[in-house]
Amino acid sequence: MCLNMKQGSLEKVPINYDGFEVESDTISQLKEIQAMLIQSEKMNSLGQLIAGIAHEINNPVAYVMANVEIMVQYFASMKGFFEDCEQEKIVNLQSIKTKYDIDYILEDFSALQKSTLEGGERIKKIVSELINYARIDDSEKSLNSIAECIMSSLTIVKPEIKTNAINLRLNFSETSAIECYPAQLKQVFLNIIINAVQAAGEKGNVYINLYEKENFIIVEIGDNGPGITDEHKGKIFKPFFTTKPQGKGVGLGLNLSYKIIKKLHHGEICFDSSAEGTIFTISLSKGER
Repeated sequence: MCLNMKQGSLEKVPINYDGFEVESDTISQLKEIQAMLIQSEKMNSLGQLIAGIAHEINNPVAYVMANVEIMVQYFASMKGFFEDCEQEKIVNLQSIKTKYDIDYILEDFSALQKSTLEGGERIKKIVSELINYARIDDSEKSLNSIAECIMSSLTIVKPEIKTNAINLRLNFSETSAIECYPAQLKQVFLNIIINAVQAAGEKGNVYINLYEKENFIIVEIGDNGPGITDEHKGKIFKPFFTTKPQGKGVGLGLNLSYKIIKKLHHGEICFDSSAEGTIFTISLSKGER
């Protein structure tokens, strides 16, 4: 209870919110501010990736448009072919087919259709993942594959990986589906993968391991970057702490990730870092329902 009745009036009762003693009438304001900060961190992550994402979308758009232009030309040739067939009463069918290159068109048309559909599906997938990540509403808890959550996050960060020529290594063992909040877990994975890519630098190494150990699903995300300094190791999960230049982050990514794993999923998140690189380890209970 947040309020007490005292002599016909409401009395404010201090309560604990996220480790701080606050009066009850400030809770709604704090929650609104927290939601705004979380959304701000999401948009900041997307902002860092947007140039690469635009390039990733432009690639399939370019060949979809090129394919459509060729198919328009093919249609004109097919139309001319049938018109000539009517006029010639199909007496010289083979010569007319050669004139319009009909055999090649029929063969190539199928390949064009296939690549055009693949390009459209690729665009659809990228946009869908962006919408799912950027949405404000909380997802429902449901049975999900952690591997699929990781791959969904990789869809968004893939352009950054390609731009920096990152050597990405995935070592996934078969794991059980678990009850979780998929949108929040995807945000955790995205935050840590972005950090790993940026730490590794151009042509660096990033790896993701996924496996089961006893009653837990284990996710390890590592890089071969310069590591986290001893000075910063005790601060990285604190809100608003960041070593990135101004405008590149507000310092909520790892703090938010910590809360999602610890408070929402009752799991564990920790890291080990040295001059040879950093590895974040996330443990999620298979029995959490």
